[in-house]
Amino acid sequence: TLLNGLADTLSAMGDHEGAAETYGPARDIDPNDPWLTLGEINSRIRLQQPNRARWLLDHMDVPEDAATRTAWERTAMSLRRAEADQLAALGDVRGAYTAYTTALDERADPTLYTGLAGLYMSRWQYGAAQAYYEEALALDPKFAEAERGVVSALAARGEYTKAQRRAGALSAKNPLPDNIALAERVAREHAIQEAATAAVSGNRELSRRILEDQLESYPTNPELKVAMAALMLDEGDPAAAYAASAAVLADDPRHPGALAALEASALQQHKAADAIPFFEAAYAESGEKWLQDEVLALELAGL
Repeated sequence: TLLNGLADTLSAMGDHEGAAETYGPARDIDPNDPWLTLGEINSRIRLQQPNRARWLLDHMDVPEDAATRTAWERTAMSLRRAEADQLAALGDVRGAYTAYTTALDERADPTLYTGLAGLYMSRWQYGAAQAYYEEALALDPKFAEAERGVVSALAARGEYTKAQRRAGALSAKNPLPDNIALAERVAREHAIQEAATAAVSGNRELSRRILEDQLESYPTNPELKVAMAALMLDEGDPAAAYAASAAVLADDPRHPGALAALEASALQQHKAADAIPFFEAAYAESGEKWLQDEVLALELAGL
């Protein structure tokens, strides 16, 4: 009982590794308690160890008690989601899709719909992703992960007013860090879009004011810094744009927006060679071939 309580406490605190290692000894003492096995399975799922979780579930008797059976079924669906998520993370899109849909054919489950929606998000199919997030919410209206997914899909589609409304409602109703962070992110993205629209229409003063207001609240945000660098280019100040982009790349050498702004500002100053080390550093981290192509283009521009 003490080990069970400790494991539950560790799990609630987010220490899933400690919880998993504590549920094991508790099961050794009382191997007939299904809640201990379910606890460890869920901890293994959160640790992204679906293979270990699968072994535990396959070696567990199906509970006869109604409440325990319901928990077992919910855990089984969570595991199916974790296994499909693992395939998606490995780049096996077709395998992940088959895993999600096969499981959904057996049982309509909100966590599986949410996983499938995430797969569509990763393939830039935002409309389909939103539809599956909504399917998850139809089954469980309080499923926060699916609601966050809807907000992200709306933002990705440029529907910022709707996204902000839903994000604000979610964070007000359930002020968890993930929900608050999402609401803040959507607000920043909307501000960047408004700043870009103002700059394109020729109102650079408004664009700068929008970005400066946001940077006052989020001075280290890379997306805001890159947006400001792009505005500096529009304002005819490539040196300032170069410095702003370089500052972002110092923290994230692979940031695509910062690389693009830095390259543009270097070319405007006829300093293509200065940009080459940044692209080489990005290639060293990612190995993406297009970065080598950009290095070659910069070398040719500097001739």
